[in-house]
Amino acid sequence: MGVYLPGEGDSQCGIGEGEPFSASVRRAYSSTQVRGCQRLPSSPLCARMASVNLLESPLGPALVLVFGALALLLFPRRTSTWLSRSAAVVIALAALGRLIVLRASVVGPGIGWAWQPPVVAAGEIAWVGDSWAWLVGILLLIEALVALLLEEAEGRRPRSVYVATLLLAAASLLFILSANLLTLTIAWVLMDLALALRVGPVARPGVAVRAWGVNSLGAWLLLAALLAAGPAAARFAPLAGPLPTLSRTIVVLLALLRLGAYPLHLWRDPRAAQELGPAVALFLLAPTAGLWLLGRAAALGQPGWLLTRQWAALGVFALMGSALAAWTEADDARSIGWVLINRASLGLLAVVLYPAGGTAAVTWPLISLALGGAALLIGLASDARWGWHLPALAAIVALFGLPFTSGFPLRSSLARLGLAPPSGNVVLWAGLLLADSLLVAALLRSWQAVRAGSNPRPATVARVLLAALLVVPPLLVAGLRPPLVAHLIGLDPMIFGFAPASQLLQVRWSAVRWGLIIPLAFGILLAWGRTRIFAGLRGWQMAVTAVVSLEWVYRSGRRAAAIIASALRGAVAMVEGEGYLGWLVLAGLVIWVLSLRQ
Repeated sequence: MGVYLPGEGDSQCGIGEGEPFSASVRRAYSSTQVRGCQRLPSSPLCARMASVNLLESPLGPALVLVFGALALLLFPRRTSTWLSRSAAVVIALAALGRLIVLRASVVGPGIGWAWQPPVVAAGEIAWVGDSWAWLVGILLLIEALVALLLEEAEGRRPRSVYVATLLLAAASLLFILSANLLTLTIAWVLMDLALALRVGPVARPGVAVRAWGVNSLGAWLLLAALLAAGPAAARFAPLAGPLPTLSRTIVVLLALLRLGAYPLHLWRDPRAAQELGPAVALFLLAPTAGLWLLGRAAALGQPGWLLTRQWAALGVFALMGSALAAWTEADDARSIGWVLINRASLGLLAVVLYPAGGTAAVTWPLISLALGGAALLIGLASDARWGWHLPALAAIVALFGLPFTSGFPLRSSLARLGLAPPSGNVVLWAGLLLADSLLVAALLRSWQAVRAGSNPRPATVARVLLAALLVVPPLLVAGLRPPLVAHLIGLDPMIFGFAPASQLLQVRWSAVRWGLIIPLAFGILLAWGRTRIFAGLRGWQMAVTAVVSLEWVYRSGRRAAAIIASALRGAVAMVEGEGYLGWLVLAGLVIWVLSLRQ
């Protein structure tokens, strides 16, 4: 067991000075000196390892959440909702503070913690906190705080709801800190359990079963990636270094599954968007963790290894399918779910087209989804209760990507990275414009919905304002100061896509301009004429929604799984259950026939 703190004395433990964190942490985990610390007791690194406890390791914020959730369970049953919510918010804020303090106190690119189980001699469970994990962890805790502040849990065992939210946040932190495939497999299962626990008590029937059933395939895919990568994947840190082609392709698919990108969104039931807590869990927390893994997966090969026409076409198809479903969906809450699926799917196109690849490609989709999606839910909550339209409008502007918002750097990057004419693929560019037009129509539809306002209670207003203060300022700063985001994740501020907002307006402005004007114009027309278009085509609207939502794929998969399970149960029953007498009779008959031949 040990802690890795890059800094003074690292070269004595086999970590070269000036190495990238990914290379140094791989070498650290493969070094017996770092893991045991007996051979170099005088090393400053070994001294720090002996003195650092778990709360000062990457596991510290997750442990704060777990211990806080256990303490919340000890509260009396008749504890008021206000007190339970306040305690849960304080616990989440303490975890956020612990994460920020840990990030500020680390001298160097990151910190790691590793443990070799006695029963797994060839494997090592390890967590690593670097700049990319710090950013994602902060966003995850902000999303958890939004869920705790806004969900109305009265009459539905509120304490258990808040405990489940804290445990989901802890499992998500363990997931995004995983340093190798073995640890990632364990964290994947833990996060699936936490998701099922969070959405099960409050969501509609079948939502938790669906999420658990489809996501459980990810553990088997991770096992396949482990086998393909060889024994090193269970000990070293391949999530920060190269992997075989098959393994890294599987990791990309796993990232898209956790992200819930279209068409791998089937584990997320759009009905869950009707409840704010499950909406945050399924449409924000889990996709944020998926974007972390997608950024890691993009760095597993050479830069640009995903830059193929097939991956680009899949990215545009994901945006078109989810945007069309958001526009044609009859229910307003489900439409919001499809909008968030669309913004999550944008990560695939970004990671394919961005030339540098890696975490830089996923940074802006991550911020746009995490903060923009949370702002949208906050705005819709205030709109539904009191008719306040302005917060939702601000979130819509950021999600679409108008200039000086967090979505604009990615929009300007996509305009420069090979889709826009004359040098780009015109078909894919036209598909992207159509997808953006449908997205604008769906966003405006959510803003146009007529809602009955009411007089807000002061406590409720305070909770909404606190949630807005957690989300809106960083969302504005990210859009106005992209270089600050680059500094936060350890990137060069001059790297493409992180230039100041004024410079981003000058990059291929003609392509960016048409990429803004065309979707806005057509989107406004589609939003204005939606009711008229579908007035006499109700059947067609339902048919299109049923096709593009891919619900028929999920139902077919369930039926196929039920048939296979029934066949396996029958086979087991015949071999070991009720059919054992039949096998005895058959065996006796075979023996009798053979004896007759003799």
